Amino acid sequence: MATDLVLPELGENIAGGDVLNVMVKVGDSLAKDQTVLELETDKATIEVPSSVTGKITEIKVKAGTTITWKNEGSKPHSATAVDKSFDTAIFQPGESKSATFSTPGTFKYYCQLHGTPDGNGMVGTVVVE
Repeated sequence: MATDLVLPELGENIAGGDVLNVMVKVGDSLAKDQTVLELETDKATIEVPSSVTGKITEIKVKAGTTITWKNEGSKPHSATAVDKSFDTAIFQPGESKSATFSTPGTFKYYCQLHGTPDGNGMVGTVVVE
C-alpha cells in the first residue's frame, strides 16, 4: 500500500519554502527520520526528515513548480522531454538548468548524451499534479 510523504509543519509563521535539493530518488529505500529534502524558508535552510519507512516509487510536484537539474558530475548532460515539452539543452559540469511545469501530467525525459527517448540509459520522470 502506498503512503504519501507529506511536508511536516515547518514552524511558527513559516508557510512554505523552496526545495533546494531532493535527497532521494525513485527506487531508494527510505528509513524513518532519513533526510528527504533540503528546504529554504525565509528564516533558514532546513533538512526535512521522513516520517515513514518504505520505498520511493514516485516523486510528485504541484503544477507551477520549477525543477532545477544540477550537473554535479564530470560530463555534460541534458534533460530533454520525450514529448518535447521541455529541453534544458546540454549543460556542463557545475551548471544548472531549470524547467517550470505549469500543467498536470507525467513527463518522461532523457539525457541526450547518455539516454534514449525509449527509456534506456539516463532517464527520468516528472509527475505533476
